[in-house]
Amino acid sequence: MKTFITLILSISIFSFANENSFVSQNEFIILQQRVNTLNERVDGLTTLIEGLNMEIAELKSSKNSIKNSDINLKLNDLETKINLLSNKDKSEEISEKNISVSTKKPPKKIIIKSSKLYTQGVQLFIKHKYDDAKKKFEITDKRNYKRASSNYYLGEISFYTKKYNDAIFYFKKSVGIYDNASYNDKLLLHTAISLEKINDKKQAKIFYEMIIETYPNKSSAIVAKENLLQL
Repeated sequence: MKTFITLILSISIFSFANENSFVSQNEFIILQQRVNTLNERVDGLTTLIEGLNMEIAELKSSKNSIKNSDINLKLNDLETKINLLSNKDKSEEISEKNISVSTKKPPKKIIIKSSKLYTQGVQLFIKHKYDDAKKKFEITDKRNYKRASSNYYLGEISFYTKKYNDAIFYFKKSVGIYDNASYNDKLLLHTAISLEKINDKKQAKIFYEMIIETYPNKSSAIVAKENLLQL
């Protein structure tokens, strides 16, 4: 733009000088100075226009940025509300589940009759399933069901599993509850053998002699005589 204006002014001055050849050199210089002044003003206007264009561009950019910022704020606010509603629903769902669980009644514990447990214990003992049988007899003993025979079987289980101290304990407990049971001769024999196994031969001898004297016609007495001879 500046070049175009300068060119027009120069042509005008040149034409004016040709048409008026009588113009002095000083006047021509003055005209040239005016042209330069106008050029400077044009430069100033050009710079001003460029500055205004930059400000307009910045304003447009700022406007778009503000709009985007507003949109982002609204989106963030909406997302926060959605999350709050979602969390509330989850909390209510968990609360309902907890209420449902807490209101459920615990399953009823099945209690097996003592008589059935005792019978199962005897059957397991016959099959040499001593660990399972022991559990049954321990329960019947605690329930005061056939305690003498329950302890007798616990003594027998300990005897056959070579836990002789335990066997002596249970046999003594059984006799203390009832001393006239049909299995007493066998109980005394296994007590004597258990005493012999733990090297208490003096007590073992007493029990062997008791069996021979009290149950002379029982097979236990025959075994007691043989063991007594070997002491």
